[in-house]
Amino acid sequence: MMSEFGLVPKIYITGNPQPGWVKDRYVADEMGEKIKLKDNQAYIQATLFDNPDPVFVELYRKQLEDMG
Repeated sequence: MMSEFGLVPKIYITGNPQPGWVKDRYVADEMGEKIKLKDNQAYIQATLFDNPDPVFVELYRKQLEDMG
């Protein structure tokens, strides 16, 4: 039905880019150099503080601090 409705499949991956294959493939190499992505790929960096809900930011920040 994808061709019937003109849909294009997409993959959305999220995660913390710690050392490993995700970081090596999409973020930066072992020397810290940014990876050259294909034209149909994008790396969007976001942090807790990019969330527009200040109440959530404070609650989640506190939760993360309590874990560490």
